[in-house]
Amino acid sequence: MNNFVDNVKTVVDNSGEIIDGVKEKDNRKIIRGAKTLVKVVAIGAITVGAIKIKKEEDPEKESNTEKK
Repeated sequence: MNNFVDNVKTVVDNSGEIIDGVKEKDNRKIIRGAKTLVKVVAIGAITVGAIKIKKEEDPEKESNTEKK
């Protein structure tokens, strides 16, 4: 049940990220959010919420934190 709740939170967060991306005209946010939603739908259909899904990370943010 805990994975189901986490996955619902992921869907809500990524839906918000897609909406923010559309408002800000930021294609990276839209694509990143959409990728995660596709993963949730695909894996959810197969496993019915048995697996926790990791949020898609922004590679640009990761490279910025590595430089610091």
